Amino acid sequence: MKTKQEYANAYAFPGCILMLHKNHGKTEKSNELFKKHGRMKARWWFKKVKDVNRHYFETGVMPRSSP
Repeated sequence: MKTKQEYANAYAFPGCILMLHKNHGKTEKSNELFKKHGRMKARWWFKKVKDVNRHYFETGVMPRSSP
């Protein structure tokens, strides 16, 4: 059985971006608020990286540390 890849939802509102992990308690309320006032919603995947230093130098983004 494969484990599912971790992700967060990114909600763009006028003047701010809200990012919530898929298991966050306020995700449902944020979806309702997004339907009224939101501009864009996207899924942000947590990528598993073998070589953190190489990933940082290639992309300029520090990957999320695994729990």
